[in-house]
Amino acid sequence: MGLISLFFLSFFVFISVMVFSKPLSKFTRAAEDSRPSSSKSLIFAWPLSASVSSSEIVKLDVFVRSENGNPIAKRQILVTTSVGTVNPKILMTDQNGKASFSLTSDAQGTAQISATIDNSIPISQKVSVKFY
Repeated sequence: MGLISLFFLSFFVFISVMVFSKPLSKFTRAAEDSRPSSSKSLIFAWPLSASVSSSEIVKLDVFVRSENGNPIAKRQILVTTSVGTVNPKILMTDQNGKASFSLTSDAQGTAQISATIDNSIPISQKVSVKFY
């Protein structure tokens, strides 16, 4: 009788671990995956040089990513520049974790562009655009 009880006890423990361990870990990972990563988030600019006289518009795209590289939606992005004007200054990311801005300048120089997520997480990557 003792061996049968031990068998059923170990069987139920094994089944409980197999059934409940995966969903619990998924809930844990979901919480971690919603935190923006300073190093995995990206800033892109195109073109990397623009004419001041023709009022060329430079497109800036910011992608917010988690540590696992997954896109994160509904995050506020603030873009700053050392030369020129960013329009708009603040946007929310879409379902792909993307926010698009435009950059113009009426002064020559190299613009150093940076972005901050939710006013607290600076994106480690910076990008430069030359206005000539």
